[in-house]
Amino acid sequence: MPKINKNIINIERAFERVKPIITKGHYKYATTIVNKLYKQSVEQDFKKGIFLYYENYINILFETNKNHLVVPLLLDVIDKSKGFEIYKLGNFYTILGIVLSRLNDFSNSYYYLQKGLAANLNALQKDKNNIIFSYIGLVDNSFRQNLFDKALSYIDLGFVYVYKIESDKEYNHSCFYLRVYTVRTLIKKEEIEKAFKEFKKLKEIEKVLNKKDSARYKELELELGIYFSSFSQLEFITKAMNLIKLSIELENLNQRKRILNLLKDFYLKKKDFKIAYKYSNQLIKLIANEKQQNIPILSSKNIGLPKGFINEDKEEVEIYLKDELKAVLKFQNSFFKKNINEKLAVNTLFKPSQTISGDYIGIFNLDKEDMHYLFILADTVGKGIAASYLSFMLNGIIEAIIYNSYSFQLKNIIKYINSILADTFKEEGFVSLWAGILNLNNNTLESVNAGHLPTFILSENNKLTKLTKGTTILGMFKILPFIESETISFNKGSSLITYSDGVTETINYNGIQYEDKFHSLINYYKDNRSIDFINYLKADINLFKDYSQEQDDLSCLVIDY
Repeated sequence: MPKINKNIINIERAFERVKPIITKGHYKYATTIVNKLYKQSVEQDFKKGIFLYYENYINILFETNKNHLVVPLLLDVIDKSKGFEIYKLGNFYTILGIVLSRLNDFSNSYYYLQKGLAANLNALQKDKNNIIFSYIGLVDNSFRQNLFDKALSYIDLGFVYVYKIESDKEYNHSCFYLRVYTVRTLIKKEEIEKAFKEFKKLKEIEKVLNKKDSARYKELELELGIYFSSFSQLEFITKAMNLIKLSIELENLNQRKRILNLLKDFYLKKKDFKIAYKYSNQLIKLIANEKQQNIPILSSKNIGLPKGFINEDKEEVEIYLKDELKAVLKFQNSFFKKNINEKLAVNTLFKPSQTISGDYIGIFNLDKEDMHYLFILADTVGKGIAASYLSFMLNGIIEAIIYNSYSFQLKNIIKYINSILADTFKEEGFVSLWAGILNLNNNTLESVNAGHLPTFILSENNKLTKLTKGTTILGMFKILPFIESETISFNKGSSLITYSDGVTETINYNGIQYEDKFHSLINYYKDNRSIDFINYLKADINLFKDYSQEQDDLSCLVIDY
């Protein structure tokens, strides 16, 4: 009879204790424990130690929605896990299936989910929860494809095994998620009364839910609250903001996106379109930034390198790419570094978070007499190459519009920009911007704010005015739901300050944003016009920001008359 290595058994038990910590959403704590156990386990049994480490590490990545990181790890572990218990292999297949479903690869997702279900059914006596997990994966796959009746069928099959584990009234993680999907699916089918009845079954176990499941319960409560108008505006916002905070703590990006979507729906129902579009804008940026992180920027397959260059030394390729990106940035700077009327002093801050920027500053002379100027500062969705492409396109659209039109109608320019963006990007490319036409004949400035931060006007007598009227972000709708402009005096001694959210959202080492300091600087400039606002801003941000944190593109345009 072979000897039993008791140390290995203890390590297996130690890794087993990590699972409930992950389930409760304590991911940082779980990661710390897994890393501590790793060295000890591989010293005793390398193959089993590696397997246990990756099993738990994959679970953490899966729960925190690091989908593109999970796929290669899962494929590698599945390849190396032959000979281990079949129920563990079934669990890996199921996780892979759910991750592929999240990435919208539904056919491959269904294939691995079915493999996972078959493996888990073969190990029926080992862990019935794994079978329920497989059914939850199949529910998710169907739900994301809007196959709601199919999703409900898989939910029913899952509940067959719930009743074999314990009473439905007791708290069980797998049972809880089947109930959650039941409510969500009924909402999608617009069977709201049925959804509310199912939700009441969850209310019975609300007090014993762990932090992660509690967050999911509160989200469903908000979702149903929109239909039944069960919350006042203040209550809804308070609950939503607390839940966003909790989702950040739990590293649940998908939930953050869903809550922003609920906020948008809440205000659409109240016909408060401006606030609804504000939350739409935040949601779009969150999605775009997530997509941007998954673009392999230095891949020669995605960037057209010259023939004969692809197989050169990697260092040479990277040098080539850096030179190309510098050239792109030079073009971006040319959009606003132009000669302008001597009556106007124009200063800019334009600093990409990466090599090139998703922000845009454009300056256009509209007539031969140098009396009409168009100024635009825009923030395109995302960062880096994808976002910079949008800024180049935006510049081309504006030039095509103004050089083929004899009209200085700002609202028409905005409508044309929106129409072309909506046609070209099909709801995948969005821009927030401020645009103004300065008329030096009568010293007026016409302004349109398209889902952007307010632009500040400092008058000759030091009065501070915010320009906020306009429309929603551009590119979301083929026809803008509303648009208005405002006209203000802009006399000698007046100043204009417009900027992107990268300025106000710059973060310091304490996690505090620059917004309050930026507004203080504007108030100081109002009474001290002799200072160089842009240079002061650059220096202050450099002192303020936390260089270890990823920061957004920075842009600011200041015009002094």
